[in-house]
Amino acid sequence: QSVTTAVTALTQVNRYLILGTAISIILAAIVGAFLARRALAPIDTITETASTITRTRDLGNRIDIPDNASEVGRLAGTFNDMLDRIQRLFQAQERLIGDVSHELRTPLTTIQGNVELMQRMAATPVGNGNIDLKAVAGLFQESLGEVQAESERMNKMISDLLLLAQADSGALQIHMAPVEMDTLLLDVYRQARRLVERYKGRT
Repeated sequence: QSVTTAVTALTQVNRYLILGTAISIILAAIVGAFLARRALAPIDTITETASTITRTRDLGNRIDIPDNASEVGRLAGTFNDMLDRIQRLFQAQERLIGDVSHELRTPLTTIQGNVELMQRMAATPVGNGNIDLKAVAGLFQESLGEVQAESERMNKMISDLLLLAQADSGALQIHMAPVEMDTLLLDVYRQARRLVERYKGRT
């Protein structure tokens, strides 16, 4: 009888152990799923943010993750830093496009004005006694000189833009050197003054 009682007790203990193990496994799975979902929630946020940026093209979106000490928090911080750099790059690109458009408008306007002037002079009848052919030839020469100068200026600007693009991509090795600001500013002033005098002479 004592043996039977012992076997029954062991059987009961085994049942309790199996039941307890099963409950522990279920609880561990539930807790693990909860923790995994909580840990992967920032990943879902990163994916959502990336999808939103792709859809709306709005680089102002950022990921707000309070726990910066975790691996996912550091990943989100790196993602936000990358967005900051991309946004600054796009802003610089927009400013560059605006500056280039403004800078190219001046030589193009000058070239267009000189071409129109030469067309008007070419359309004037040669037999008109009031026309000074020597003066007309001088104006032609001056207009052609200005067209050539502005064309060279545009060519230089395009070359500078290509250099900037190469430098930005890392294909060009840049050697930094000190610059005398007074000489540079004086050169800019002289160029601006020549442009002002040229346009004043036309008006």
